[in-house]
Amino acid sequence: MERVAIIGLGAMGRAMATNLLARGRPVTVYNRTAGRADGLSGDVRVAVSPADAARDATFVVSMVADDASVNTVVEGKDGLLAGMDGNAVHISMSTIGVAAARQLAARHAHAKRHFVTAPVFGRPPVAAEGKLRLAVAGPAPLVQRCRPLLEQLGQTIFVIGEAPEQASLIKLAGNVAVAAMAETLAETFALVRKSGIDPARFLEVVVAIFASPMYQNYGSIMTQGKFDTNGFKLKLAHKDLGLALAAAAEVKAPMPMAAAIEGQLAVGVARGLGDLDLAALVQVASANAGINQAG
Repeated sequence: MERVAIIGLGAMGRAMATNLLARGRPVTVYNRTAGRADGLSGDVRVAVSPADAARDATFVVSMVADDASVNTVVEGKDGLLAGMDGNAVHISMSTIGVAAARQLAARHAHAKRHFVTAPVFGRPPVAAEGKLRLAVAGPAPLVQRCRPLLEQLGQTIFVIGEAPEQASLIKLAGNVAVAAMAETLAETFALVRKSGIDPARFLEVVVAIFASPMYQNYGSIMTQGKFDTNGFKLKLAHKDLGLALAAAAEVKAPMPMAAAIEGQLAVGVARGLGDLDLAALVQVASANAGINQAG
């Protein structure tokens, strides 16, 4: 089976590696902190640089935090472009800006290397089960070539178009919708709680109305007050809303709600909640309502 390099072993990257190794895929991993690879079992090799990881891989998956991080692992003598051969494909699965995706595509084309984007929807436990949802964009023959690997990583694949930045835009738009859902729950939970009603009862109503696992998951985290540090971090949501607003400004598409939610996320980061799950927005809404303890 073709070897896959995974560059970036945060919660998502490690979960993806675990899934592929369990399926018998040979996997090479790289992370700035090598200890993140401890405990991975199967045909796994730990690389010393992105270039080293890419040298023996047919598919090179980058899963890092932001635009700057993906540029760091791509460029330079130790970057993945320096290690990839002409037949390998770099699959960027990070949530990055539209401009960054466009620039990466141009950089790969200049180096005569293959590039597609496939940002993911889902939390790390979903990634470990191979049940992510992927938005994919790139030249059709490359997307088709990557499909067997993508089908091991995700249960649903949305092919968006042939320009890699198109999938990045879809991911950012999706994250705006997720953040809007979380902010709506946070504000309505604060209203209900301050009115003397248990938010858990309200959550039952919301889940029945919307029949959405996402409302159930985020609502449960909010009502229990157990904010995961391995989920969709509030500071990353803040970054993504900023990237979405930048993309909106480029095409002159006003997003006043997204701008307001970006402001709430900025408050959460300023209050030290950035490393908590996005559901920690309920703490911001509760504090705004004069409630001392979120829930």
